Amino acid sequence: MRRFGGQNLINIMDRLGLDDDIPIENKMVSRAVENAQTKVEGHNFDIRKRVLEYDDVVNKQREVIYQQRNEVLETENLRPQIERMIREQIHELVETYLESDDVDEEPDPRGLFEAVRLIVPLPPDLDYEAWANMTPEEVEEQLWEIARTLYDERERQIEAEGYSMRELERQVILSVVDRLWIHHLTALDALRDGIGLRALAQQDPLVAYKNEAFQMFNQLVEEIEKQVASQIFSAQESIIEEARKRREMYTNATTSAATSTRGGGKARKKKRRLKKKAKA
Repeated sequence: MRRFGGQNLINIMDRLGLDDDIPIENKMVSRAVENAQTKVEGHNFDIRKRVLEYDDVVNKQREVIYQQRNEVLETENLRPQIERMIREQIHELVETYLESDDVDEEPDPRGLFEAVRLIVPLPPDLDYEAWANMTPEEVEEQLWEIARTLYDERERQIEAEGYSMRELERQVILSVVDRLWIHHLTALDALRDGIGLRALAQQDPLVAYKNEAFQMFNQLVEEIEKQVASQIFSAQESIIEEARKRREMYTNATTSAATSTRGGGKARKKKRRLKKKAKA
């Protein structure tokens, strides 16, 4: 009440020497209390509304990620999507190392070779120096043909060992998405904790939070595609075995819970029948 009741009420209470825990019976003071309560409730409502607006930013991003995750689970063949990610990574690297906007900067075929090797396991004897006499489009097409050939070899290897390349693709994407999504949520929490200081710079903290969260989400999507493109060639078959074990554990737990529920229901029915017999 001292906070929301106004300066006049504070002066009256100070002159009368009233403590905060003394009951007050006065119409004027009662009205002041009601007004203070109204202000407090309005203040708390504004706080809750603000919190919901912050939460709404995260919820919208969560809906997008979960929708894409469900599509991964429901899609039979994810190779076209992964091939698109690989090709986009190659295209960006070719632009970076061979198509610089700076006229004084020379093309860097060796740098391109080393960068692409982080994604696609290029043959170590590949003649990257020949790229100096090729157009960026020709280099990109050559790299893409190598990547597609290596993808085919990888699929034959996985299938020969008794595993499914389609399942490997699915588990690689899910693993990358889940791990990076957790990191993204942690980063959003850190951003939210310090975003209130933007008000000192005459910025609306909520607007700043929305803008930066949007930029962070775009970076998240780019990083997901980059890591999926690189890990598809190096992922171990054990990721499939781990997924199978998790599914088996979930299935067993679900079956046990269902059996326990049915068993408990039968026991209760039997107990009721015994009670009826005892009464009779």
